[in-house]
Amino acid sequence: MDIYKKISEKTRSQEIKIKVDSNVKSVQNESESKKKGRKKYPLIIIKDDQKCLLLEEKEAFIWRQIEAGLSLKEINVWYFQEYDSVGTEYIRYLINEWCELGLLDVDMSMYRKINRNIVKPQNIFQKISRIINYRIDIGIARRLVFWIYRVVSFIISQYTTVFLVLISIAGLVVAFLFAGNKAYWINNDVGSIGNALTTIVLCFFSIFFHELGHALASMKYGLKPSSVGFSLFLGYPIFYVNTTNAWSLPKKQRLVIDISGVLMDIIIAGIFGWLRFFTKSDLLAQISNLFIFINLVSIGINLIPFIEFDGYYILMDLIGETNLKEKGMLSIMQLLKGEGKRRTKSLAFVLFGLMSIISTVTLILVSINFWLNGLQKIF
Repeated sequence: MDIYKKISEKTRSQEIKIKVDSNVKSVQNESESKKKGRKKYPLIIIKDDQKCLLLEEKEAFIWRQIEAGLSLKEINVWYFQEYDSVGTEYIRYLINEWCELGLLDVDMSMYRKINRNIVKPQNIFQKISRIINYRIDIGIARRLVFWIYRVVSFIISQYTTVFLVLISIAGLVVAFLFAGNKAYWINNDVGSIGNALTTIVLCFFSIFFHELGHALASMKYGLKPSSVGFSLFLGYPIFYVNTTNAWSLPKKQRLVIDISGVLMDIIIAGIFGWLRFFTKSDLLAQISNLFIFINLVSIGINLIPFIEFDGYYILMDLIGETNLKEKGMLSIMQLLKGEGKRRTKSLAFVLFGLMSIISTVTLILVSINFWLNGLQKIF
């Protein structure tokens, strides 16, 4: 089949034109313009006079076509001419993402009518992700985060963070080695504090401090979180902070924001480690045990690079590659359809996508098991 006919068949219902929002503009990345050869992030997106997003080469190409007023069909054709590949799914994903970030001006009713696949998740994994991670932006939560930053901003620095982390690690070591038999490290039968409700409450506070770490680091570099609120993740009520705009920062600063949540987990766990060491109350010792355990589990889960937690964003910043999960899923679908090219990079994306599927399914099964066990204890 002729490739242009194939593009035409896939995009014949995509004549709608999309406009860039009036409060959004793009500027050339000056640091990239000084480089010779291929540029990694040639374009910066600015919304409301604040850096919002860094676009890599292909993303910048698609953005410029939207700015030029081309239809989705025309963008697909120009993408093929430029990169010698069908980019329909990739273009759909990017437009969907930019719409959610409020960067594009789209009549959503017309958008759904003409091409439903663009505004809805593109595959079963994205649909599951939307269901298991439902978010509500709450203004009072954002004000709380800003207030906390104003209170503690004067002590936030590289040196105080290193000092607190070292003291916290020492607290965990001391609690583990010298606390004696005040209480078991993980006690499956600790009375009223060991039921599922108490665990959920402690998990909520653990995640609150974790997300607060990301928010404080982001605001230290001059970027306010785009949204703050509460979320249901696999049934767990959690606190969340959206720091997507951190992509406009240099790599080193992005890595600091990525790792700040885990560092906050270590600090909180260390505080309760010292509490466990000094307390003479079995109740406080048991609470400390449970909170330490929750924070250590949080650190382990967040460092998994195949789920969209901290480890995922750390990996993307380290290797300089964006949207790893989406590229992995697209590579798997292209391989199954026979459209993918057997390159080392493509196979790496396929492997990453498979590991992402396995990790996500495992996390869902573990969560289901937790809820079933919790309900059995309650009833």
